[in-house]
Amino acid sequence: MDTHTVVLSLEGLAIAPLGPYGCSWNQTPTLDTLAASGAVFDRCIVPTDDPLAVLDALWRQLPGGHRFSVVSDDRRAVELAGGHDCSEVLWVDVPETSEPADDVVDTALAQVLASGMESLQRSQAESDPPALVWLHSDFLVRRWDAPRRLLPFDRWADEQEDNGPPEEHEALTAADEADAPTDRIANFYEVVEPPRLRWESNHDPDVTLAWMHTYAAQVLLLDHLLSVVLDAVADTPTRLIVIGTSGFALGENQHFGCCGPLHSPRIQVPVIGCGPRIPIARCGQPCTPVAALNTLLGVPQAAGSANERGDLLSPAAWATDCAGYQPSVRTVASDGAEGLTTPDWYYYRDAETPMRDGEQLFVKPDDRGDVNNVGSRLPEVLQQVRELL
Repeated sequence: MDTHTVVLSLEGLAIAPLGPYGCSWNQTPTLDTLAASGAVFDRCIVPTDDPLAVLDALWRQLPGGHRFSVVSDDRRAVELAGGHDCSEVLWVDVPETSEPADDVVDTALAQVLASGMESLQRSQAESDPPALVWLHSDFLVRRWDAPRRLLPFDRWADEQEDNGPPEEHEALTAADEADAPTDRIANFYEVVEPPRLRWESNHDPDVTLAWMHTYAAQVLLLDHLLSVVLDAVADTPTRLIVIGTSGFALGENQHFGCCGPLHSPRIQVPVIGCGPRIPIARCGQPCTPVAALNTLLGVPQAAGSANERGDLLSPAAWATDCAGYQPSVRTVASDGAEGLTTPDWYYYRDAETPMRDGEQLFVKPDDRGDVNNVGSRLPEVLQQVRELL
């Protein structure tokens, strides 16, 4: 029987709250299962901070002659799909809301996935080649409608037992932020519009935690709905791939949201795939989403483009000594800032500051959030990465 493929791409998907990427403060059992039974790309880096450009590049590298269906709640992605050879393009028009959904099935992501499963069934019935259904959502940067009851209040209360009796869990509104007390167990926000925040160095960390919990609710929604998708495709040979088209800062570098300097939390994205012909493996070398997807789909390396190679999980790739400066991924921001990710380093150059003053260097993969700038101590490394750019 032919192998079908379901790809779920998400704008604003951070690696920090995902179990397969080492998160200890948020539990994602379905993603953990996918990772344990498939492939994980630990250092996938987008080449631009424009998520639509990333999505366009992914679609352009799909196997030639293989039409695919697109289902999305993002009008921009639907318009983009019009320029590709799609067998079906479906826009899921979800009414705007100012409050989180009461139930999981009422969320935008649930409606996208439900429409996607219907599209998969149609494709399986109508087409001879294996079906490829691409689901895309921007809910993580546009609509935080996950029911807050998904948050693990009982577990948080258990963790606080040593500090006295648990207090009532209370949701915060945006207006509460300035006066938010620091002794609540698990604060979170009921707002639906994702924030774009920049904080001072003396910012209250409990407010950051409240926003992190609110983002975590959206990730828990994703994890829950992925379990539903797995059940829906259990009887047919299907590859399931989850991929980010942009990252999301969760307080790193004093920013929260899709904003701030071009640091790693904004450009490092998760890629996880499982199913037939996908090995159980982890790829630790820097790569682009296109290269990761080509590898999962078994697409050969594109001629002359190391960032599109499709053999990242091959024995030859496993045996490659990745150290120093290659392989590398260059990222260019819309404001002209540049970043270069190598096996050992991340180099960032601000577009508005003179080169010597606007450069930063971070040790990788240890310094995941780009906390400790070591550029002043390693001028020889700075010179080397300048030459690569």
